[in-house]
Amino acid sequence: MGRTRRRLRIWPVQDGEAPVYQNWLASRNLPAATQQQLHRLFVNLNNEIGKRLTTDFQVGHSYFMRDDIHTELGLQRVWKHAVTPLLREYFHSTRNADTVLAEFTILRLLGLPDGAEPDRAEKSASCLHEECASGTLPA
Repeated sequence: MGRTRRRLRIWPVQDGEAPVYQNWLASRNLPAATQQQLHRLFVNLNNEIGKRLTTDFQVGHSYFMRDDIHTELGLQRVWKHAVTPLLREYFHSTRNADTVLAEFTILRLLGLPDGAEPDRAEKSASCLHEECASGTLPA
């Protein structure tokens, strides 16, 4: 069986920075707080993957470059249909895979405790938009 070769240029997260993603976010005219939250989520996701595996397994920024990424539904789609399947593949042979996967929630990656009842400011920040009533993002 032949080896699959990547044909795309990789722009890794290094030193807590993802300049390609930051520039894309800035071009969307999103509020600064929303840009910071999305950037932090993306960087923290890749940092956590790097700690558990290697930086070769980083999730590419193109998954997060959707016009609706700042909405609850847009982020939920990315998390459910892109990030979670990748993580399941990455950790499928890990002894405690379910426990490891449970660490990769949006709230935890943003530094908010699971199950916490955020105040109004935290609700807006954790949901990345004003309309979120639950204060939690999908895992």
